[in-house]
Order: sequence, then structure tokens, then C-alpha cells
Amino acid sequence: DSEATIIISREIANTLNNLYSKNAYEFVACLKGKYADGVYQIDEIEFPEVIEADHFSIVHVACPKGTISTTHSHSLNNCKLSDTDIFAFGSKDEPTNSIVCGIDNFAFYSRKDFDQRMNYIIRDIPDKNYYFWFYFPLLLFFVLLVAVILLFTTKFIKRKKRFRRIIRRG
Repeated sequence: DSEATIIISREIANTLNNLYSKNAYEFVACLKGKYADGVYQIDEIEFPEVIEADHFSIVHVACPKGTISTTHSHSLNNCKLSDTDIFAFGSKDEPTNSIVCGIDNFAFYSRKDFDQRMNYIIRDIPDKNYYFWFYFPLLLFFVLLVAVILLFTTKFIKRKKRFRRIIRRG
């Protein structure tokens, strides 16, 4: 989807930036995450086994299923897909392909358009446990509220039954 937006976690961007600034050879990484409502959120990174690498190419083991984008580095500000990149992208089952072409300079491409870069933003993405601890007190409150309501309802029903028995006897 060439209209989709890519959100890259700051942590992943920093990892790619460090690799870019320290590697004379090309490097490769598997970017993983989620897709919803026209947004790819990248918050995981894996590094496949590299078979061979030099200044201008890299041969590696394929990224695992579920990868959003296999990314690799190009020289400074060379953000265009090469013919080899396009050919390799065609053999993968990934929605995007990407290039690291500078510090915080990433180029994402969809299958629909190899010339048009997709929009991306870099931002902090809370880890997965953040939401649990954020909502946990609210969830606990509702569970306790339901338990108290059930407890009082049960006591009320028992009293009502006892009252009916007293009335029937009388």
C-alpha cells in the first residue's frame, strides 16, 4: 500500500543509525511490527545471517515470515532501489522494502511504486507492557466493583427468600 504511513520506533531508528555510521559494508535487518488502518508500526528488529557482504552488496538468509520490510544500507543519500533490490523485493512476501541511506534517512517503497518513497515518521513507541500497567488499575477497579455487586445481590436475594418464608409461616 503506497499510501500507507510507516511509524518507526525511536529505538529501532537509533539501532539502524548506529549500524549505518559504523559499517563500511552494507548491512541488512528485518523490520517487524504491526499493520492497521493504513499504518505500519515497526517496533522489532532482527538480523538475518549474512552470507557475504561488501561495500555495494549483501547476500543474506531471508527474513522470517511476518517481516514488514527487509532493510539494507546504501551509501550516503543514495535512497533509490537498484534493479537488484527490485528483483529481490519481488521474490519476497513483504509489503515494503526499505533502504537506510543516512542518519534518520530511510526510504520505504511499496510493491505498487518503486519510484515513490512512502511517508515515515520516527517516534517513541511504548513497549507492549505499558498498556497493561496503564489500564490495570481501571480493570482491577471494575473487577472489584462487579464482585461487590454480586456479593450484595446474593445477600439481598437470601434475605428476600428468608423474609418470604417468615411471611408464609405467619
